[in-house]
Amino acid sequence: MATSTFNPLAQTRMQGVPLEMSGDVIGRYKLLQKLGEGGCGTVYMAEQQDPVIRRVALKVIKLGMDTKEVVARFEAERQALALMDHPNIARVFDGGATDSGRPFS
Repeated sequence: MATSTFNPLAQTRMQGVPLEMSGDVIGRYKLLQKLGEGGCGTVYMAEQQDPVIRRVALKVIKLGMDTKEVVARFEAERQALALMDHPNIARVFDGGATDSGRPFS
């Protein structure tokens, strides 16, 4: 007897809701695995594919959290991090938006 398993991510994607999964490509980055999740964002290990190949952490605003206030806070955080140069602070290489318009950096 065959058993089926319910996959909520696959079900949600079939319903047209954009959720990132390993193997997806966002801009010039291929998602390798989910590293963690916070209140308004999800962080993935990704591989930058152009102009150089390197592994990076990619933070994407969560679906439903892309309000004007959250996006403004995310962009301010991205700008602040881009200006900092310290070995214990993540560096920002790039930023953009997913196909659904949610910001990433």
